[in-house]
Amino acid sequence: MQNLLKKKLSKNNFVYGTWNSIPSPVVSDILSNTDLDFVVIDLEHGLFSFKDVENAVRATEGKKISAIVRTQNSDGQHILKCLETGVNSILVPHVSTEAIAKQIVENCYYRPAGKRGLSPYTRVHFYDDLNLKKTLAIANKNIMVGVLIEGKQGINNFEKICKVKGIDLLYIGLFDLAQSLKIKDGSIHHPDLIKVIKKFSSIAKKNNKVLGCMSNTLQQIKLLKKNNVKFIAYLNDAGALKKYFDNDIKKIKV
Repeated sequence: MQNLLKKKLSKNNFVYGTWNSIPSPVVSDILSNTDLDFVVIDLEHGLFSFKDVENAVRATEGKKISAIVRTQNSDGQHILKCLETGVNSILVPHVSTEAIAKQIVENCYYRPAGKRGLSPYTRVHFYDDLNLKKTLAIANKNIMVGVLIEGKQGINNFEKICKVKGIDLLYIGLFDLAQSLKIKDGSIHHPDLIKVIKKFSSIAKKNNKVLGCMSNTLQQIKLLKKNNVKFIAYLNDAGALKKYFDNDIKKIKV
């Protein structure tokens, strides 16, 4: 199946999505029936099992939305387990060096481009070994590899990470970055973070990579677009649900 998200980004389009942290295929299915371009299934902060992840990925298939799995870490076996759910876009947290980024790429691509482990009896290969040459080529063509930059070391190594072949998306984890920069109120709207976004936008564009960020306001989305942030994650399913009822219940109780 074609990676629609990768195709949209290759055309230099802006894409908009959200984070899926509620471990329910029903929630994933609801999000898949919106006009969102992607949903990030959050295995780091969400309480998903691998079974939940696979069901969430299934909920997006055959629709106009693309699933991405945010892994728990950069461990090769863990990444492989995520990819075996059938997802073809991955987002790995806490990437701080060029070496880690290169290892992630190796773990996401089959040979000769990488060293991803192979079993033909998975969703990726339709549970048989009859058309391996074809399914391996399709998997390598469709894979989209994203990394999360969330700490000072990652900031300092951003340009080196950006140059790694096979990395498609560099996502700035604003909340963790605010903590790393010791921003007292943890605000993702702080001027110091805006400076980082502007600097990284220029570097990403120079290296033909996609820059991504989260936004929790519509106003901030305008700022991100102005700075050529193409991949924008708006809110989170749990946060959006709470925000909706908080806002409306205030009006109802007036």
